[in-house]
Amino acid sequence: MSHPRRARYDSNANPLSSSPLNKEGKPPEIMDFATVYVGPSRVVFSIPVEAASTHSPFFLNAFQGKFREGKTKVMEMVHDEPQTFGCFAQWICGQVGVPFVGDSESEMEGALKMYDLAITWIFADRIRAAGFQNYVMDLILERYRDYHGTNISVETFNHVYQNTLAGSQLRHVFVDLAAHKMSPSWYNIHKGDLEVEFLEELCLAQMTKDRYSVDARPSAENKLHNFMYHVETDEAVKEQEAAEAAREKARQKEQATREQMENRHVLDVKR
Repeated sequence: MSHPRRARYDSNANPLSSSPLNKEGKPPEIMDFATVYVGPSRVVFSIPVEAASTHSPFFLNAFQGKFREGKTKVMEMVHDEPQTFGCFAQWICGQVGVPFVGDSESEMEGALKMYDLAITWIFADRIRAAGFQNYVMDLILERYRDYHGTNISVETFNHVYQNTLAGSQLRHVFVDLAAHKMSPSWYNIHKGDLEVEFLEELCLAQMTKDRYSVDARPSAENKLHNFMYHVETDEAVKEQEAAEAAREKARQKEQATREQMENRHVLDVKR
């Protein structure tokens, strides 16, 4: 029986936190960690259970539910890439201040090419980690700035369209990068190799791209802002739901007050 290969960035023990004392001057509580085996070679990662459950409904159902993973805190993700999961593991550890044993954040980000980042965003979408999706989206836009206008590979575009649904923010950003930043010669060479859905959306983006400009003049640089491609986090959804509930409560109170005043008016008339 072959033994799983352990990643350099795995933690063999449950670290407490990034500092020996918390804000109250007391020793921090010990965190529960889950073990995740990733890829066919079963590379081992350790991630904080509470943080993973907070930022991903996928891990919440797995580690806090009645499944086997909830009892053992061990999960197999053989169809995912260790590099992809490593990026998530580093990000999730950073959310709770747990030291990440292994490559630094800059080293990890530098190793991820545009194709890798697309795969990572798709992974984030699958585990429904909206905050991580937005982090990866920022990396995509930052990485393209490093490309200095270099064309993105056909393989990347096709992978995005073969693994996302219509309306995906990942589709939006790659269409806009093609429409605003890439050369027409690339399109002429590769149009026969690209997904039909991409070509249709690229055509529409070309027709409407001035709306993304800070300055609509032809000489102005089209600005693609990060927020345009972010997805709503669970926190934002909860805030919207709370605001809607508050508005509904105020509306009901106003309606009750109006009805009360109308009833009083009717009584006064009868008298």
